Amino acid sequence: MNLRKEIIIISVVLFIVSLVLIVVFIMPFLNSIKYGPIELIKVKKDLESFQNITGRTEDIKDVYEEVSTNLEKIDNLFARKEAPIDLIKFFQATAKENNLSINISPMSSEKGLGDHWDNLTFRLTLIGSYNNFMRFLEKIENGPYLIEDKEMSIRGLTQAEIGLGYSPEDINADLTIKVFVR
Repeated sequence: MNLRKEIIIISVVLFIVSLVLIVVFIMPFLNSIKYGPIELIKVKKDLESFQNITGRTEDIKDVYEEVSTNLEKIDNLFARKEAPIDLIKFFQATAKENNLSINISPMSSEKGLGDHWDNLTFRLTLIGSYNNFMRFLEKIENGPYLIEDKEMSIRGLTQAEIGLGYSPEDINADLTIKVFVR
């Protein structure tokens, strides 16, 4: 019976050692297999999210390029407040193109209650034919600057103005305009 007890004791010890080995070595491996797919799914979701963000970034870049060109165009609508020389040259060139004599006088430029942007106010005195004046007016309204007509008066020429070489059919137009500046 001694031999039989030894075999049972050895068997029990081997069984306990086997259980300990299974618990120590095989169970962590099985747990990693169990949680591995969960981690893989999480990584796939993170990758998908990153790809969505990357795609949106590309969309934002495209929109930014489109918007930046529009912003540049909008910025060019405003004359420079410190030196509106290009604006004055534009008025002079447009008047010359339409055979009008022009006198440009800057006026005080105060921001009114309804004004959202800074502006400069000019008084333009033009002498020439009515049709040429109307073409001038259309060109400055459709020109490269954001302007608003404030006041306009048109009258016939005086004898003194006719004596300066103008035609009796010509007109003298006073135009007050507001030019928005940056």
